[in-house]
Amino acid sequence: MEILLEKSKENLEAAQILQNESYYSASIHCSYYSCVQLMRHILFTFHGENEDIFDRSNKIARKGSHNY
Repeated sequence: MEILLEKSKENLEAAQILQNESYYSASIHCSYYSCVQLMRHILFTFHGENEDIFDRSNKIARKGSHNY
């Protein structure tokens, strides 16, 4: 799950750059996804959840990642 951690860090760095350039809406978008990716990293790495099963049950329940 290191890929999720790297994506989270990249999105956080992008958010900072965008904020510094006064692109606030885009900065919020990158900040949000940084948090989501970090939460997923923690869930799968430290709490033993299986990413494939988690994503499959999300699709079965017909919930988007924002709701799930």
